[in-house]
Amino acid sequence: MSASVDPIDAVRNAFPAIVKNPDYIFSENAGGSQVLGSVVAKISSYLVDTNVQMADYQLAKAAKARVDAGYAATALYLGHDVSPDEVMFGASATQLVENLSRMIEESIIQQHLWVAGDEIVITEADHETNRGAWKRLAARHGLVIKQWKTSEISPPSVPNPTLGKELHTANLADVVNERTRLVCFTACSNVLGKLVDIPAAVKIIKEKSGGKAWTCVDAVAYAPHRRPKPKDLGVDFMFWSWYKVFGPHIGAMYLSRRAQEQLLTKLNHHFVQHYPGTYPFQPSSQQYELIYSVTAVVEYLVALGSALTSSKISASTLAEAPEVKWVELQGDAPGSKALSQVIDAAYDWIASHEDAMLAVCLHILRKPELKDAIQIVGDVVDGTKTQTPIIAFTIGSLVVRTSLADAYNSILGDSKMGAQRGHMYAYDMIKALGLQVDDGVIRFSLAHYNTTDEARKIVETVAGKLTGADTVPH
Repeated sequence: MSASVDPIDAVRNAFPAIVKNPDYIFSENAGGSQVLGSVVAKISSYLVDTNVQMADYQLAKAAKARVDAGYAATALYLGHDVSPDEVMFGASATQLVENLSRMIEESIIQQHLWVAGDEIVITEADHETNRGAWKRLAARHGLVIKQWKTSEISPPSVPNPTLGKELHTANLADVVNERTRLVCFTACSNVLGKLVDIPAAVKIIKEKSGGKAWTCVDAVAYAPHRRPKPKDLGVDFMFWSWYKVFGPHIGAMYLSRRAQEQLLTKLNHHFVQHYPGTYPFQPSSQQYELIYSVTAVVEYLVALGSALTSSKISASTLAEAPEVKWVELQGDAPGSKALSQVIDAAYDWIASHEDAMLAVCLHILRKPELKDAIQIVGDVVDGTKTQTPIIAFTIGSLVVRTSLADAYNSILGDSKMGAQRGHMYAYDMIKALGLQVDDGVIRFSLAHYNTTDEARKIVETVAGKLTGADTVPH
């Protein structure tokens, strides 16, 4: 690429925390990403310039236009064919899924759409967000919970034995039948980091349920690394957390129009249920300034994709991404498909850059001299575009006298980098791996603003601390 700066330099310049802390490695991104400076600016601008309630006077109309832009930007982020009326926001992904279960529950009570003995499928690999609400719903109405279990990896595709598990569609057909009403699964495990074959899963679900089952996909660990496109993937519900996609602490969910019309009951006050969009489905008000600020995330992705395709990028290209008139860019509107393709280009670069970092990590972690010190969780491989840069591990026999907590503290004690230890709210996944849930795993997770040098430094630090070696061979 002919460019005035390397794309990664422009990317990092858009994140104030990275600019202000150049020596710190932000490597716990599966827990929460860094925030774009433009997101912070838009939150501030909304609160300073338009912090009023929706109404028909001039300033209130300006506020509403900003909120509408948040819905429209999120819709186009999901694909040019997604309508803002299929987008819902909430305080968190967990809260949105709980709300969704309540919308379905009201339909069960009022319309008897589901009856006792009907089945909901959840997975062993999911974060509890996409499990707990469904278990509670099933318990209240005599529904049956079935579990899509993870598979042993056999044979491992890489040397050095791992704690090998994956969520494979081969196990799905056994738990879906004509009594299945809902299948809830992750697009990417926040422990394993591997992408699930969503189209293959949807095909099995439709065939085995006779088209009677709905699908709810957790894209929280997926959206920072791959673009969530629910209509292309054929799912009914998809949710994610914007704070893990470079934005504010707010969750978002796609609700297909078909599901709104055939399955869901509106939860909001009875006197607002005729309002347009997804507002009638929400049991609360909206987080206006946060909804507006997500426009900055999508504008950043547009700027990144545009710069990559035009080979014109400067240090300020992404930090000063131009605003887009989102409300005008829906469906077949001129420019909507082109803008969607630009977002695809941004995600293509993200996937390639992250795979390069993953390769650097695995090159060191797979060294024969480390096989008794580190056990990687899952079949983590680079070069296939099926793995995100989420790497979880536990300690091997070489450091058996050290607890995982002590190993974690040793790794992070004097190092300027982030990692997480525990069950990552994927409680059953940790149990399936045969690990103590209170101990869990150590996980570091990269994002597209990390560098290959940072990736190398992380794994060299981990390997060095666990083996006691001053240096680790490259």
